[in-house]
Amino acid sequence: MANTTQQLPLADIHLPDPIGFWPLAPGWWIVIVLLLVVIATAAWSYRHLWVPARQRKLRRQQAQAWVYRLQSQMHNLNLEDASQRQQYLIELQTCLKLWMKTHAPHNLNLIGKPWLTALDQYCVNAFNKDSLELLMKGHYQNPESIALPALQTLHEQSCRWLLNADPTAKPQTAVETSA
Repeated sequence: MANTTQQLPLADIHLPDPIGFWPLAPGWWIVIVLLLVVIATAAWSYRHLWVPARQRKLRRQQAQAWVYRLQSQMHNLNLEDASQRQQYLIELQTCLKLWMKTHAPHNLNLIGKPWLTALDQYCVNAFNKDSLELLMKGHYQNPESIALPALQTLHEQSCRWLLNADPTAKPQTAVETSA
């Protein structure tokens, strides 16, 4: 048998050009837009949800540390001694001033009635009238005039204030407070 392969007149196969990277297909554009939306949403939620929650947690921990500090001093001092009661009152004022320094430094230099008003702006009605009077004038008074029950009441109200004070509270104007 002889090699009688018949040759067909075929031309070479020309392959099309390889598919290029650009321009992107519409599906890729949709993926890119969705990816940008996910990144923007994640950035927004991080900035507006997670960071403030973390700051609230840190503020709460700091307030708990100050309350623990006050409670340990209250228990360690001999409160029957008038000078130690006055010393504790000064320490209590210091803790409240530290809170103000951290969260509302514009109120730090206030004294007297404006100081008490500033305290009330961040936690309304936390202190009763006697406690406010003691807080305002106690460290200037004769140590003998500081009553132990009044100091204990002020201690409880101050601890409650430190734990519940809201540094994001908007200061009230005189019109808002009188209404």
